[in-house]
Amino acid sequence: MSTDGGLTYTEVTPAGLQEGRAWKVAAELDIGELFGSPDRYQAGGYIKKLENGFLSNGNFTEQGTEKSGVNAKVQMTPEDKFLARYDREQVDTLPQAPHGSRIRERSSMRTRRSGGNLPLNISRSSPGTRQGRC
Repeated sequence: MSTDGGLTYTEVTPAGLQEGRAWKVAAELDIGELFGSPDRYQAGGYIKKLENGFLSNGNFTEQGTEKSGVNAKVQMTPEDKFLARYDREQVDTLPQAPHGSRIRERSSMRTRRSGGNLPLNISRSSPGTRQGRC
């Protein structure tokens, strides 16, 4: 907000002063490289936490969340690969809310064939949501 025609600005947040922290840890590992077959077996995972009150560009709706997930890829043949992943999101609600927090889980597995004129994808996905105290 500016009170002097745009020469200086004062930052104003809609709910007043807020404080919060955020962090993220992620890792990717090429397991195949350890056994002399690079890119054959790969795995990864992450965890990300944004406390209520933490604000930055583009994350307003992610306040009070903890997200985590793992993924794996197996290159079965030069044309065929198997991919799997599992993601979990816990959204904290207000302490006085009846259910405490909401949890979303999503898992998927798929095979993919490349080469030729048409890649083939076969996938299975299973989303889920539940509520309760954690």
